[in-house]
Amino acid sequence: MRRCSFLAIQTFSFSGWDVENGPINGQPAFSPDVLISLTAPKLCAKHFQGRAHYLGGRFVPEALAAKYHLQLPEYPGTECIVKLS
Repeated sequence: MRRCSFLAIQTFSFSGWDVENGPINGQPAFSPDVLISLTAPKLCAKHFQGRAHYLGGRFVPEALAAKYHLQLPEYPGTECIVKLS
């Protein structure tokens, strides 16, 4: 893909990435500088190598988090977004 000189921010998963396995071998793939995961990070986020990864949406009920074994971080104060890396 062409290099660009602007800050790229992506929500959910990236163009050219499998939502569970990350970049697809041999395919052009978008690699943003910043990732914002909504609800919970997708499995492909473990391959993210950008500047920062944020989680947005502190709206997951405790029962749902327990049902799916989600280990979500604490949000500071009344923040709706938390920095993961």
